[in-house]
Formats: sequence, C-alpha cells, structure tokens
Amino acid sequence: MLGLDYPRERYFRFYCRNTAQWALLPWQARALYGLLGREADRAGLVHCSRSRGVEASLAAICDLPLEVVSVGLPALADEGFVVVERAHVRIASFVESQESAASGALRTEAYRERKRANILVTGGDAVKRAVTDGDASDPVPYRAVPCRADPISGSSEAGSRSSTNQKRADLVAGDPVAGEARQVVARIRHHRARLGLPALPKAKAGIATIAARLREGVPLPELIAAVDLRAGRVERGQDGEGYFDAVSPFTAPSGGRPGGWSYSRDLLTQARRRQPRAAEQQPRIEGPDGPDGAPVDGSLFAAAARRLRSRADDGVTGGDAS
Repeated sequence: MLGLDYPRERYFRFYCRNTAQWALLPWQARALYGLLGREADRAGLVHCSRSRGVEASLAAICDLPLEVVSVGLPALADEGFVVVERAHVRIASFVESQESAASGALRTEAYRERKRANILVTGGDAVKRAVTDGDASDPVPYRAVPCRADPISGSSEAGSRSSTNQKRADLVAGDPVAGEARQVVARIRHHRARLGLPALPKAKAGIATIAARLREGVPLPELIAAVDLRAGRVERGQDGEGYFDAVSPFTAPSGGRPGGWSYSRDLLTQARRRQPRAAEQQPRIEGPDGPDGAPVDGSLFAAAARRLRSRADDGVTGGDAS
C-alpha cells in the first residue's frame, strides 16, 4: 500500500493457509474476520456499543452492511473464531497468533524466496546492495525489523535479540567462564531429574546468563549453592518449578524489576545467617543439608563447619579437665 511508513505502522498478521474449517465459512464470515483483526486492540478485543448491540456496532466499525455482519458473526462464533459478549467481541487465539515466532526452517525458506524474487525482479541488484556499502547519504534504511508485540517501537526487540546473540557469541570454545557456566547447568539438570521435573531444554540462553554473573565476580561455589537452595524450595513446595531453570535464578535487574539473581542472593544470605544460630543448638552439621533442611553447598560453608566442630571439641576437653 502506498503512503505508509512500514517500520512505524501498526499491523496485524493474517495467516494464508486455508484449513477445512476456514473454507467452510460463508464469504460473509471470511470478509468480517479480516476486518475485525484490523480493528482489534492488542488483546484481540473489538469494543461495541451496549445500547446499539454487537452486530450494529461491528457493521459501523468495519464499514460493512448489517446483512453481511448478521450472517458472518454467528458463523464465526459457531466455529470458535470469535467469542461474542455483550460489550465486545474477542478474537480467539489473537495474542498467540500475533506474537508467535516463526521457526528457523520457515525463516530460512522465506529468506530464500525473497532472494529468488529479488533476482527475478531486479536482476540481482537488490541482492548486491545487501553486501555493498551503498549510499551513505541515503536516509532510508535497507531493512526494517519491527517488533511483533509493539510495531511502533520497532527497535526494542531487535536490540534485545542483538544483545542476546552477542552474549552467546562470547561463549566461544575453550572459554573457562563458559565451562563453569555449564557446571551450574549440569547441577540444575541433576536436581530436576531428582525431583522428577521435565528435562531442561537447550540451555544456550541460560549459559549466557550464568556466564554474565561469573564475569561480574560471583564465584562458582556461590552459584552452585544458589541452585541447591532453589531446588530445596521447589522440593518443599515453597517455589514453583517454572522458575527453576537455567535462566530465572540468575537474571539481572531489568525494567524496574530486581531480577532472579537478587532473590537467589537473598536465599544465600538467609542461609548464612541461619548457620550460626543452628550451631548454638546443635554443634555438628549432619549430612550435606543445612539445619533447616535446605540443601547447602559444602564448599561454601566448609570453613564454618570446621570452626563449629573445633568449638565442640574444645568444650568436651574443658569439661573433662574440670
């Protein structure tokens, strides 16, 4: 369409594949559905007038004859494409359809199709432009990448993807930080298997997040201890299993939120504070778990354990001498 600044325009996705359910709809329903998508908000809602009714409101909003809406809307509702309520019409699965990411294979196929089309239409000029410097004075960018969730602020998603890709690129083969990060991931996998949780998916993003904490100076034993404490809370039902993965316990503050690593550090601080109080009641640390039942990494508290045993031995000796 002419007259549109595509990178800054709001848009919605209209999928192309014809299913049997779609093909059996009357033409009035198919015409109405596309126009509803253009008028819906980001939650998939089209707000209607309570006094005039849903059908009359949609006819005015979509600029369709009332006779078309009267046939199309019930057909869409019967097939589950929309949900009709008194004050609005909700498009089913709207958010998922607009924000889902294309698979890698589909993106590769689309890129090849665009490349072939450019060669057929321009004789290869558009393809050559992608690998040359071009005109530095040209104010129009060669390629625009709008954000799916908010097309008006198109740079947000592209920037976050670029940052994530850079973090992953830093984890080159032989990087000792990457090796330590994989040890933490292995610890998480061990606990998930022990607790009967689903297997951890590919952990590239998790390794990058953990490596960022290591580069900040957080020692590996402290990260391992945080994983053990998190696993203990999941086991006792204090935390949900959805947050016990390779990313959530180690995220940095973002967008005004403290991040998962802040919570993990609080758990470590609480565990350290509980250790001396437990020693006053029980001189020995029994087994690998802490006195409150929360798993505690032995390498982190080994020095405290030796001091407690030393005090206990001194007390026995003093009692014999008296």
